[in-house]
Amino acid sequence: MTRKTYLQGAAIVGALMIGLGGAVYAAGGKHGDRGMFNRLDANGDKQITAEEVTELVGKKFSRYDADGDGKVTAEEIDAQLQKWVERRRQRMLERLDTDGDGMISQAEFEAPASARFARMDVDGDGVVTRDDMRQYRKEMRSERREKRREKRKQRRQEGGQDQ
Repeated sequence: MTRKTYLQGAAIVGALMIGLGGAVYAAGGKHGDRGMFNRLDANGDKQITAEEVTELVGKKFSRYDADGDGKVTAEEIDAQLQKWVERRRQRMLERLDTDGDGMISQAEFEAPASARFARMDVDGDGVVTRDDMRQYRKEMRSERREKRREKRKQRRQEGGQDQ
């Protein structure tokens, strides 16, 4: 790979992650470096090529360019953002409206934060110290790793069933 090709690829990746990050997220992207990397690495080879970035950006652009004219208007952006808002609203209601009345009360809204605080207060003394935070983060990382292992195991099992 020539230096020029490398720099062009790096510029494209940088533009996508910085300049288009909001658009990628609004159109269904993921938070975090690992999520973004995996999204860009279309063939899963642990490398991102300029072609993979260009392909992803093209797909995202096509979602916004509803009429296919090669240009995205303010109205087309608004339409995509409205879809995102609707999905977000639905997820919030599903997650927070625990009594199913179609509304989120203050108590329902505050419950997840209270539950998280209780988990962060590792020693149960009513305050969260730096030590509590370190322990909490360690536990969260461990839980995330275990969830990823379970997902990989499930995918392998499902893959074996198809053969």
